[in-house]
Amino acid sequence: TIPLARQQAFGANLYHACRDNKPVAVAALLASGADINWQNSETCAMGGTGTPLWIAAELNHKEVVEQLLEHAEVAVNDVDQDGESPLWRAASKGRQEIVK
Repeated sequence: TIPLARQQAFGANLYHACRDNKPVAVAALLASGADINWQNSETCAMGGTGTPLWIAAELNHKEVVEQLLEHAEVAVNDVDQDGESPLWRAASKGRQEIVK
């Protein structure tokens, strides 16, 4: 079992890899036990708060979204600080490939 502090650190790294559209890093972090549903609590310039799935959907990173959705434990209905789910946010931005 991975210690909670390490899972949290990996979760933050996973969020940033999803934000930066780095599928190789995403795969490595997921294989290392990163928390797929880690919540970013700080608003950042390239997207708001939320989970790795939320930021990948927000920024239209289709390959990364597909990677995350391969994991049954991903929380597809988690919402950000504004109450928006990844699907709602992608749809509101016209991200048709993500919404499919």
